[in-house]
Amino acid sequence: MRLLKLLRRKTYIIITSALRLLITAFFGVLTAVWFVSAVYAQRGYYAVGGEWIVIIGITYAIWKLAGHVARMWWEDFV
Repeated sequence: MRLLKLLRRKTYIIITSALRLLITAFFGVLTAVWFVSAVYAQRGYYAVGGEWIVIIGITYAIWKLAGHVARMWWEDFV
């Protein structure tokens, strides 16, 4: 019984970490494409500027939100 519970917990950690990483990567890339293309249209050339601060902030917020959802999912699952 204890081994089964440990196995379920480890499986949960692996699955939710993978999903959390995929969701964060997807929305991070989506945000980057959107912001970089918008700034390119405004400037007329590619450059590394303040838009990356916003991209990193949004990506971090999505990472934390996905973790919160995963914790809520685990509480409902157990």
